[in-house]
Amino acid sequence: MILDADLSALEWRVAAELCRDPVMIQEIEDSVDIHTANAISIFGDKKFRQEAKTVSFRLLYGGSAYAFFMDHRMPSFTQKKWDKIVEDFYKKYKRLKQWQDSNFSLVCKQGWYEAFTGRRWVFSKVKQSNGSFMYSRPSVCNYIVQGVSTGDIVPLCMVTLNNRLKKLGLSDAKIINQVHDSIVLDVPKKYVDIVASTCYNVFIDIPLLVKNYWGYEWVTPMSGEVKIGSNWGDM
Repeated sequence: MILDADLSALEWRVAAELCRDPVMIQEIEDSVDIHTANAISIFGDKKFRQEAKTVSFRLLYGGSAYAFFMDHRMPSFTQKKWDKIVEDFYKKYKRLKQWQDSNFSLVCKQGWYEAFTGRRWVFSKVKQSNGSFMYSRPSVCNYIVQGVSTGDIVPLCMVTLNNRLKKLGLSDAKIINQVHDSIVLDVPKKYVDIVASTCYNVFIDIPLLVKNYWGYEWVTPMSGEVKIGSNWGDM
């Protein structure tokens, strides 16, 4: 059987942890569907959940109101309306905005940023429309979150999972792939339940794993889900 263990909202949870935004963390603790909640607050209707998800992640990665205004896939609001949406988003997640601003200022000053994991990103200036060179704010916002997420947290989970499966004597259950925030395994049918629960427990244990490996006090709850199927197209 193919088993796909997927970390739930990994980048959003990692960003919440790194910036320690109290609203983001509280929503995660309360199991709030943030995209539905933001669809209602931003667009006035939960049917715009996908659009709200786009807003949340683009702003998480340093997007702009102008980019939304120019995107034909998004609601055709005026530039002023999009400016207000971005302003309201950052009013809600104030600490996220402060953290992004602080990171960008630091990179502009020293050219690099280092996470608690020891991973360091060295940024290069890019050419602007006026011919000058400046660091890219979206790159700074993006690389830090995605780098910690899939460069540090997912590999930590994979190593931990592999070790736990060995301890359980489940050598026939093999990690065969990693796709972004998912770990894919080939598992004999008789072991599916125990491997699924082991995967889930690894995700729940991330705060403890991070503490043990990097000595960092992780406070944001982590979770995931497991899909199972006879092939990857039918999970």
